[in-house]
Amino acid sequence: ALVTANRLITCVASMVDMPLWSPSTKDLLCRATALLILEGRSAEELCATLSHAFIYAVGLERAAKKPMPDAEVARIQVLLICIADAYLHEKPVSFKKWHSELFRKACTFGTLNAANNLLLRRLNFSLQVDQSEFLAMYNPLLDACQGMPLQVFF
Repeated sequence: ALVTANRLITCVASMVDMPLWSPSTKDLLCRATALLILEGRSAEELCATLSHAFIYAVGLERAAKKPMPDAEVARIQVLLICIADAYLHEKPVSFKKWHSELFRKACTFGTLNAANNLLLRRLNFSLQVDQSEFLAMYNPLLDACQGMPLQVFF
């Protein structure tokens, strides 16, 4: 059996209480996860990155003053995956690659950089997460990956 980007995103969706899972949102999140898989992330690295990103997303969602359009929420979640990847890994996927693969049609590189800076400010430039929250998300994701090669199918 193969762990797929879709399976991991479905696993994350079952753990977070956020109204963010339209087909287009799920597709964009799968594409972001697939990018990490194609960049050679191990199951442990991938699960850690997704765990951090969605802990950030839940915190931002709680702090939001009003609901955002689904497409905007999806792009924010992908940018949070990018931020988590940069925080956790010695050799993160380049910001330019994230832009060219997932954001090129949505915004300019400059706009993406500004959005990145805004999100970092909203996170108070603090990317550490509570260990119990992390393990509550990381362990089920890693369990979904155990003994199976990562491969991209959605």
